Amino acid sequence: MESVRLKRNKINLQRGNLTMTKRLFMLENVGNNEQHSVANIDDKQADALIQSGKATETSFGRYDEFRTEAQRLHNSYRKSRDKINDSDNPLHTDEYKKYELDKLYAEYEANATALQSEWNDLRAQMVEDAYKKSATAKVHVTTSDKEQAEQIANRFALKVKSAPNVTEFASIVKEAERTIGYQSDEVKTALQGQLNGLVDDINAKAEKYETTALNAKGLLSSVQKVDNLDLLASKLADQLPMGVTTEFRTYKNVRSRAHKV
Repeated sequence: MESVRLKRNKINLQRGNLTMTKRLFMLENVGNNEQHSVANIDDKQADALIQSGKATETSFGRYDEFRTEAQRLHNSYRKSRDKINDSDNPLHTDEYKKYELDKLYAEYEANATALQSEWNDLRAQMVEDAYKKSATAKVHVTTSDKEQAEQIANRFALKVKSAPNVTEFASIVKEAERTIGYQSDEVKTALQGQLNGLVDDINAKAEKYETTALNAKGLLSSVQKVDNLDLLASKLADQLPMGVTTEFRTYKNVRSRAHKV
């Protein structure tokens, strides 16, 4: 396989301008990008998200290398295919060209299939390793962390129950999200066992006020926003792309439809 460097920055051409992007793992909801999703973001915005703690730069391991090889295979196939089709050699009859094109495609299909199979095996191992890392990751929670978590949960449960109107209720929910967001990984971990009552109270209050706009989703997102990436390894692994031979799959479908006509 052709050796390529895995780059932290991915280069895209957008409207004729050279734009640098970074691949980010979202630690919270950002615009249309959900928490624990991966997106390619332009450098300037990416740096701002990283500095604010809303995202962290990440890698898909050798995925970019596989994608580069898949593109090389496709471009090489197209170049050879066009050379056969454009040949004006009188000895290159339609029958000869068909034979050469079929042989060329069979070689391309075999190489693309082998490349995809190799990625499937590598991806499976990466996912297994990531899930093992998450399963064995530890956050050391102290008695003080547990006490603080309990106090936060109880304080906001009381505030939610006491909210006299929907405006105050909305303000309390937002305050709870911000407060939890400020906590350490240790306190957030302790809170995960303390939030059931608060979540139930929020849902009950929202039902009372007949509003679906207010719920515990933001609160749950805040408590899951931890900086310990070992804990989140499985979330990142879930984002690993399944396929690497995009160009081949697309061309195969087009070729298949053309042959049916």
